[in-house]
Amino acid sequence: MSKINKSLTPKGGDLTGFTLIETVVVVIILVVVTAVIITAYSNFLAGSRMNDAVENSVATFQKARNLTLSSKDDTSGSGKIYGVHIDDKNALSPNRVVFFVPSGVSYAYSASDSNNVVYQMPSGVEIALLLTAGTNPPVSSKELYFKRITGEAQLWDPGQNKLVAATSFLMTLYSLKLNTYKSISILSTGALQIL
Repeated sequence: MSKINKSLTPKGGDLTGFTLIETVVVVIILVVVTAVIITAYSNFLAGSRMNDAVENSVATFQKARNLTLSSKDDTSGSGKIYGVHIDDKNALSPNRVVFFVPSGVSYAYSASDSNNVVYQMPSGVEIALLLTAGTNPPVSSKELYFKRITGEAQLWDPGQNKLVAATSFLMTLYSLKLNTYKSISILSTGALQIL
């Protein structure tokens, strides 16, 4: 008589190993867990980029205001004004905030000035909106200045050929990945708020 090896039979032995169904279930679980982790990390990274953009933009505005208030590098005694230029998503060099030292009596911004300090928005973040308010007549400006001694917000009015007080200046940032907005509001006093 021949002896039957039970480990080779489908129903009779103590087979070892994984079945095809068990292997497929484990692979599916690994794919789902990996997808959840990648999505969470991607959202975390997008949120971090948005926060960096807001913090660096606020720091640029504060730097211009603080240096104007302190009249840094003023050799004439009449006070030195610093400004911030904003290129929104539709500009030739889009999505950047530029700290600059205005030149001449027109307080003009020069893109080619080597003293400009440029902050480029991180990928996935764009400057969606710029609003100015409180000038009569209304002035559309991509430059913001701060008044010497008081630090009040000002805009260049080409019609009057001078700096005029601004009631408010609003810059809105948009995260493409998160589909969220954050705004930086500069009040007439020069104080900043993150909305």
